[in-house]
Amino acid sequence: MLFLLFYITILWVLILIGGFIMVNIIAKIELANKYLESISKAVIAIAMSIAWIAIMVILRNIYIKRIM
Repeated sequence: MLFLLFYITILWVLILIGGFIMVNIIAKIELANKYLESISKAVIAIAMSIAWIAIMVILRNIYIKRIM
């Protein structure tokens, strides 16, 4: 039960951090070419999503190994 609370808390913290990074840092990137700007922002967002999922999977795997 404690792990579930920890897991959900970390999930929400990552969501808030990701939102902060996207709104305050990535959204302010301006390039001369709008297509390149859009593509670069999308690639950064997708990379962040993959990183967040990897972090959650690693935490889950650590918990599963600890149980067994």
